[in-house]
Amino acid sequence: MTARKGQRRDGALVVPAQVAVTQALAAGPCWADGIRGKVEEATGMRLSRGNVTGAIAGLLEQGLIEPAGEQSRADLGGKPRKLYRLTAAGVVEATKQREVLAALMTMADGRRGRCGTVVEEPESNGQDPTRWVERDGDEQRDA
Repeated sequence: MTARKGQRRDGALVVPAQVAVTQALAAGPCWADGIRGKVEEATGMRLSRGNVTGAIAGLLEQGLIEPAGEQSRADLGGKPRKLYRLTAAGVVEATKQREVLAALMTMADGRRGRCGTVVEEPESNGQDPTRWVERDGDEQRDA
């Protein structure tokens, strides 16, 4: 399946562009198209140039990233690429983002349903594969 703009290859929902840009820059300075490539390679999520440009503008305004010079493209006859890097506040933000994403993944891996009940996948509950089952003590109900 070919990914459309703003979608992962598997069609799943995507993270906000600012989070993707912040995490790409956590690995080191990069230019806009390089960020797009890093994000797509790591996640399968395609960001448009407009998504990245808007995210960069917002992150610059928030003081989370800053210009990091330019990379020459004289060999290609083009304008130099503008590099960006995280500021100290951006490093803190990137760390917070990773902690939140990890907590969300832990929550999902725990299969917690409504009000802390355990949710069993259809294959493991021996029932209809289209049904999820919640267990709360001895009580069982469809999720």
